[in-house]
Amino acid sequence: MSTRLKEHAKKKDWWDKVAVITSQAESSQLTKSQVRYLESRLIQKAKEASRAQLDNVTDPGFELISEAERSNMSAFLNELYSLLPTMGIDIFRGSAPSEQNTNSDGKGSTESPEFFLSVARQNITANASLVDGEFVVMAGSISAGGVARSDSHAQSTAKVYEKYQRLFEELLSEGVLETNGESTRFAKNAPFGSPSTAAFIVTGRACNGRKEWKTKDGVSFGDWEARGVEP
Repeated sequence: MSTRLKEHAKKKDWWDKVAVITSQAESSQLTKSQVRYLESRLIQKAKEASRAQLDNVTDPGFELISEAERSNMSAFLNELYSLLPTMGIDIFRGSAPSEQNTNSDGKGSTESPEFFLSVARQNITANASLVDGEFVVMAGSISAGGVARSDSHAQSTAKVYEKYQRLFEELLSEGVLETNGESTRFAKNAPFGSPSTAAFIVTGRACNGRKEWKTKDGVSFGDWEARGVEP
């Protein structure tokens, strides 16, 4: 494994962290067939979720393993799907909210009300909903042309802006965002871990998304969440 990681470090510059998956006990080490089965299932799951651009386009295929092994590997995968998001790895987490998870009017299929955020002077108009625990900015939303420069901020704040600048650029490279002059359009529904992260990308600056995102009746996301307001 160390040799494989060293090869990736030399030849691939797009990654900065790795998750190593092992069995819990030495007596239950994964066989080569089981590993290939898991790899195939994970690649398939990542494709279905559409949360990441896959560099590995080679699917090893499903190895012929027994029904008992399939059952054990299914349990193994379920554990992975539960644990990986706690480590910040969300590429297998359900289906990314997209056309398949939206109604005919383009809104998210969810019990959450629709939230809006607008900045008139920048022609920013965005709408979002809470879908499966994620705050999703809907396709068609118009956001700022980029994240504000961090030159005038303290070092700690500058690092936060740099982090969101990288996120903004990733969304552009993945085709989630499309630039048009001084503004940017969401070409696809985009899930975020919090309303504040979504608000940062939409406005290009730090702001409290729990206050900024509001329903058509003026109820902030924070108040709606605290009060259990229904749409």
